Amino acid sequence: MKKALIIIDVQKDFCPNGSRGVPRGDEVIGPLNRMLDHARNKGWLIVASRDWHTRDQFDDPARVHCIQETDGAKFHDGLKLPDDLTIISKGAIDGSPRHHSAFNGDNLSLDEHLKNSGIREIYLGGLAYNICVRATALDALSKGYVTYVLDDASRTTDPVSLSNLRSELQKSGAVVTTVTEVIAAHGVPI
Repeated sequence: MKKALIIIDVQKDFCPNGSRGVPRGDEVIGPLNRMLDHARNKGWLIVASRDWHTRDQFDDPARVHCIQETDGAKFHDGLKLPDDLTIISKGAIDGSPRHHSAFNGDNLSLDEHLKNSGIREIYLGGLAYNICVRATALDALSKGYVTYVLDDASRTTDPVSLSNLRSELQKSGAVVTTVTEVIAAHGVPI
């Protein structure tokens, strides 16, 4: 079964000191870089989603984030993304909550891209766990993908409800796992 790694919204505005920083959001960089190395070594498809808004979408200045072509919309500098990365941009059309899932890209249909690439199994992590990672995982499950959520490579805006989030994802059919467990399961030394 062909596999894909999907990195969700690891952008400067969602990391500490960003305009909508997720607490400890930069802690996903290490695990995601390990997973990126693993995915490259195994020949997996690698995709990254990003929020990609226009300034006029925000009525509340306190909520402004990831404005197209700004520094805050760039991926975190420490993330070792490949040159041949597929990028899904989302949120520019209407800015509604439907944009949280990487499956609702404005520039490319993630579902079509995965299916055209023969992908049936996906691994995902990023920011924020309880918003965009969750939405992408639930959409992936509804579209029939075998879905693994990388718990150690995701951070939430609401740590209090983290156990409920994990339970919801598991009840929906996702496998909540860690980068270490995934790498070990594929027979590669850690």
